[in-house]
Amino acid sequence: MKKKKMIIFFGIVAIAIIALSITIPMYINRLDTTNLDAIATKVKENKKINKHFDSVWLRKVKDTKNQFDLSLKAKPAFTTLSDKEKLLLAGKVMGVVQENSHLNEIKCGRNKTCSINEIFILPSDEDDKTSSYEVKYSPLNHPEENVLIVSEYQNDDPNSHMLETREVKYQEDGDEGVDTLDEDYQEKTIAIGMTKHEVIQLKDWGRPKSIHKTTTASGINEQWVYGISRYLYFDNGVLTTIQE
Repeated sequence: MKKKKMIIFFGIVAIAIIALSITIPMYINRLDTTNLDAIATKVKENKKINKHFDSVWLRKVKDTKNQFDLSLKAKPAFTTLSDKEKLLLAGKVMGVVQENSHLNEIKCGRNKTCSINEIFILPSDEDDKTSSYEVKYSPLNHPEENVLIVSEYQNDDPNSHMLETREVKYQEDGDEGVDTLDEDYQEKTIAIGMTKHEVIQLKDWGRPKSIHKTTTASGINEQWVYGISRYLYFDNGVLTTIQE
């Protein structure tokens, strides 16, 4: 009888050891979203963002390795914004993420790194024309460098299963409605005194890789970086220096 009890005891111990050998590695190697959740909280706590969004959460992208969409539910106040304001607000959201992650490398467990795929905005309940707003996440983009993808119901019918998409790109004040200049202009040589919008249209320059902005008492100074030793400098939107 005593021998039988010993066999049962050691059998239970063996089962427990096997169970622990399986569950402990699973726990250690689990996906830990603590840092991702902290980023979502930072976004939610931003006063300007909170004014326009009810909730913020992270949604794992299907068929990807640890990529997440930062999702937001818009308030009615978001609906009243212009396309340009919506684009810049989405850029503000992206800016908060950039400040709280290292080049889109977010630690999410033992030897695991997660990343943000896009900013995904669901419209407010009062907006029955739009299905969603999306901005592809970039760890380096400034708000004006982003492209907002607006998905709208065909014929403004929320019951429609057909969507139409359009792109919203940043344009300087006074340039709304001007998408591109003619081909002859695109071939022009860059010159001091051009506006940022004019420079963007030039074939040899276009949009920079990054923008460094400084605000002073006299206005806004920008350095546009195109590559090694290739820079443009703007004072209050006007090109003042070309460095090649």
